[in-house]
Amino acid sequence: VHMAPVKVMKYNHAYDTVVSADTKGVLDYWSPSTLEFPENV
Repeated sequence: VHMAPVKVMKYNHAYDTVVSADTKGVLDYWSPSTLEFPENV
């Protein structure tokens, strides 16, 4: 979960996963369907 504003977000179609980065440099990846850690990665 980002605690700072999200700066960039990119969707990976092959894994149905989103990678996001915030202004403090925190990276996160998650499933857009469940908003949870993806099981297929």
